[in-house]
Amino acid sequence: MSHDRDRRARTAVTSQANRGERLVGGAASARGVTAAGVALAVVLAWALLPTSVTSPAGVQVTVVAVALTSAGLIGAVGMSQELGLRTALARLKLGPWMGVGFAVGFGLATLVWLAGDIEGYQGIVTASSLTPSALVCGVGFATLALAYRWTPQVLRRCGSSFDRRLRGNGPLSTGASVVWTLWAIAVLAQLIGAATSGLGYLADPRAELSASSSVGTVLTVFTSLGLLSSLLAAWRLAATRTAGAALLTVWVGGSQVVVGLFGGTKESAVIQFVALVIGYSARGKLRVIPIVATGLITMFFVAPFVTAYRAEIATSSGRLTPAQALQSIDYGSLLDNGKTSGSQAPGNQFIQRLSRIGDVAMVVAQSPTPVPFASPTDLLAGPVLGFIPRSLWPEKPVLDAGYQANIVYYHAPPSVYSSAALTPYGDLYRHGGVMVVIVGMLLLGFFVRVIDDRTGGRSASVDPRMLFLPMLFFTTLVKQETDYLSLAASIVSIVAAAAIGVRLTSSGSLTSQEVGARGRP
Repeated sequence: MSHDRDRRARTAVTSQANRGERLVGGAASARGVTAAGVALAVVLAWALLPTSVTSPAGVQVTVVAVALTSAGLIGAVGMSQELGLRTALARLKLGPWMGVGFAVGFGLATLVWLAGDIEGYQGIVTASSLTPSALVCGVGFATLALAYRWTPQVLRRCGSSFDRRLRGNGPLSTGASVVWTLWAIAVLAQLIGAATSGLGYLADPRAELSASSSVGTVLTVFTSLGLLSSLLAAWRLAATRTAGAALLTVWVGGSQVVVGLFGGTKESAVIQFVALVIGYSARGKLRVIPIVATGLITMFFVAPFVTAYRAEIATSSGRLTPAQALQSIDYGSLLDNGKTSGSQAPGNQFIQRLSRIGDVAMVVAQSPTPVPFASPTDLLAGPVLGFIPRSLWPEKPVLDAGYQANIVYYHAPPSVYSSAALTPYGDLYRHGGVMVVIVGMLLLGFFVRVIDDRTGGRSASVDPRMLFLPMLFFTTLVKQETDYLSLAASIVSIVAAAAIGVRLTSSGSLTSQEVGARGRP
């Protein structure tokens, strides 16, 4: 008996010591990442345009970039908790990923303003007028991070309970047939969509703004399964390390990258790379080299290609159909777009498109005058709009906030079917100011923590189904480009897609215990 007590005591001491090491390591990681982020922001500021930081506008841009980069990194590390940042990112914890996304999109990318005012903002927003919008973004993100850390236990338990019911007790199936099934359903949905309404940027925007059917939403749900097939294929590759798994991963991921590029939507292509990296890293720590490679491919290939491709697609009467695009566009010549220089260099274009601070500044600068605040109660309709299908509510409002913002804030004529990025911060601010931003980001922080805490006693290292829901939310939450109302309305369709993916991978002979027994890669 005394030996048992001694053994239990030693085990408890060892557990406490390991936990202490994790906490100390997490604190050291927090200091290191924060210091590195601040140093990188300062170095980039001076390297991009050293002479401009002596001007008042340059000073403001530099301060905004350093402040928001630091806020994003501190928030990312804080939301990682004892997991550590790299492990939290590998396990696809959306809170830390949102911190990294905020640091890049609202912090580092702001340095592009050192080169001068950006033409697309029409002089309404200049390099010397970014500070008010930076305060709005900073307050909003800080609220999200604090809400994430202090989410009530009752909400977290509800999320875990819902997730357990969603996954059930069925065995996990990660066979190649499951990956093929997810991929085939997604491809079929894309083919139907391409034949009926177009594909991605090749679709007619006028038809989307006057949609009277739920078919498009259903096709979007099934198309999302393709992302899960890439994620699962990469997870299988890390678990089995076989040539067959590698070939399947290349085919499933590569084919969907090609489809995304053909549709003219860089997000659809890039998110496949992200899914492959996350799926492969889930059984260990996040690999830095694949993340850097994905960023470079996006900057120097995907973004320039899509920009040139969209210019070819656009016509005086609208956009080309998929069939017309295949017949008339010389895809090889589009690769020459990456050879341009000066202000049109691929890197410069990419950073301008990545930077989100100007989008918020356009709203802050014009609200509440000359553009009055919208009613904050409009935001309450988001979950309802997503829950009730259009087939049951033919008069359901179309979610066209980006199109309307392009008209109201950027003064584009209604005949220009283009969507402006509102961001959650900008959309909340235009519905009532800073207090609405605080309340909205508080609720979003709770929601993200509920998603991240859906453990149910399982880990993504042995059960990839844990990654399905955050993977489907990844683009919307990490880019932080979508308006708040559309984000809320998309919850139902995203949960539906995750539920379908979970059910398709919850029958088979290979259980999570058997997968875990194979060991880590």
